[in-house]
Amino acid sequence: MTAWLAALALVVWTTGPVRAADPAGELEVRVLTDEAEVVLHEQVLLRVEVTHPLWARVRWEPPVFEGLWAERLPSLGGPLAKRADGQAVRTTTFRRALFPTRIGELEIGPSRLHYRDPNGQAHSLAIQGTRIRVGKLPELARPEAFQDVVGQLEIQALVGSDAIELGESLPVTIEVYGTANLWDVAHPDLEHAMDEGFEVFPGPPRLMLGEQGNRLTARRTFRFDVVPGATGQYTVPAFALSYFDPDARRYRVARSQPVAFRVEAPGTLARREPWESPPYTPPRPTTPWVPVGLTLALVGTLCAWGLARWWRRAPRTWQGPTPPPPRALYENACAAIGTERFPDLLAQAVKARIHVRHHLNPLALSSEEIAGRIDDREALELLRALDRARFGRRGMNPDELLASARRYLDL
Repeated sequence: MTAWLAALALVVWTTGPVRAADPAGELEVRVLTDEAEVVLHEQVLLRVEVTHPLWARVRWEPPVFEGLWAERLPSLGGPLAKRADGQAVRTTTFRRALFPTRIGELEIGPSRLHYRDPNGQAHSLAIQGTRIRVGKLPELARPEAFQDVVGQLEIQALVGSDAIELGESLPVTIEVYGTANLWDVAHPDLEHAMDEGFEVFPGPPRLMLGEQGNRLTARRTFRFDVVPGATGQYTVPAFALSYFDPDARRYRVARSQPVAFRVEAPGTLARREPWESPPYTPPRPTTPWVPVGLTLALVGTLCAWGLARWWRRAPRTWQGPTPPPPRALYENACAAIGTERFPDLLAQAVKARIHVRHHLNPLALSSEEIAGRIDDREALELLRALDRARFGRRGMNPDELLASARRYLDL
């Protein structure tokens, strides 16, 4: 039994961190991998850490990765430090997420580091490579529909509306997200999963890469237009995807939740343009019965103060055209991920939700102006994070921003 378990293990080995230094001793390089045991297709983080003076302006030339799928992760800059001789140095870390594509002993070849000396003269330094030994995935309990997906993942199904009229199409989105090798996940067979009488038109899949906790993340999105053939109550069924969990060392199945929707006869649903939301009707005020004597006694001392306070804090009703519904703006922001318009579109979705909740016209207001008019901590923190992403080019990554917005929008 012990020998069988050992045969399933995949050991990534080196003789310790690979080190190199330039002839003058100004630079120090370390080549590191993060895992002691992995399996085929499991993500391995390769780090090249360079400790260098500020004038070195280092640049890494990676090797050709034979038998490995490599994805670049952003380089990291460490804090300033001082050597014993008083020289100011910092550590720059170059990173690659590697996914073994075959078993056996794989070699990460030698690479080169380019830098400059204090006089601006260009130099290069050879960096020794390392090797990785790759073992196969276990055959025991291997699912029949297994697509060689290894890592951690989740799957989710979304619909564009919970009710449509007969003759209209329903947008359906299936998203697979995680730290696994998701770029080869097959297109879900929604046409056979739906009830008979539906026409399904798939769109091209989309892949977005990111990073979370020093790991490459992938989000693969599949979009469909579903056209029903009859009225009734229907469900987008749950979708399942088998994968190998490298932490638990066993196969698992990720499943989405089924999503219900209904199809009505033509002309039965209230028709609005996609960018319109229902008009706001303020509640009818009720006048409590207050004895006339108490009212006359209090009006002289409280009227002016109360009216001024109310005027400063009362929400303003929307003036002009109503904003698009938050869901539509959220989907526009999802479609603009990776562009400069993404933070602005997501901020518009949050402001549209503020309009629905607080009956306030927020489009022309800054985050601080909105903070002076409403008491909604979740919305204000999200708007400030989007301002940092928009103007300071920093802040949470797109996945965190989308997750926070989705919670606030109740999607």
